[in-house]
Amino acid sequence: MTEAPSELDAGSMQYTVENVYLSHLDGDAALQIVKRHLSAHEWTEEDRVRLAFAFHMRFERRTRDEAFEEIIEVVQRLPDGHEQNYLAALILGFSGRVMADEQKQQPRRVLEMTDFLKELEKEFVEKGEWLKAREIAERMFRKGASISDVIELTGLSEQDAEEIRKNVH
Repeated sequence: MTEAPSELDAGSMQYTVENVYLSHLDGDAALQIVKRHLSAHEWTEEDRVRLAFAFHMRFERRTRDEAFEEIIEVVQRLPDGHEQNYLAALILGFSGRVMADEQKQQPRRVLEMTDFLKELEKEFVEKGEWLKAREIAERMFRKGASISDVIELTGLSEQDAEEIRKNVH
C-alpha cells in the first residue's frame, strides 16, 4: 500500500493517525543497526521488530533476495533459541504470503534446527547422566555393592547393572 487516509471524521469524533509505510523505511540501515546490536550483545525488542519487518523495507545496497538471506543469517546468529524460534515465526507470519516458496522454507528450517538442537542437547545430557551412572556403578561394584543397591542408587536398569558387574570382575 502506498497511501492511506490519515484522518477519519465521524462527526462528533475525529480520529487521526500517522501512517508508517515499511517500504519507505531504510532496510539497509535497519539491518546494520540490528547486526551492530547483536555483535555488542545489546539485543533489544526494537531490534526484534526491525528484523521481523525488514523484508518489507526498502533496500538500495542489496536485492530483496540478498536482504532476505541476510535477515535469516542474523536470526540464526541469535544466541537464544527461543528468540530464534520467535523471530522465524514472526517473519513467516508477517511476510509469508509475499515470500517465494523457497524463502518460506528458510524460516521453517530455523525453527526445525532449533528444535533439533534442543533434542540433541537433551540427548547429550541424558547420555552424560547415563555414563556418570555407569561410572558410579563400576565403583560401587568394586567396593562390593549388590546389584539391587546399584540399581536403586544409580537408576540403571537391571540389565545395565548386570552388564557392568560382569565387566568389573
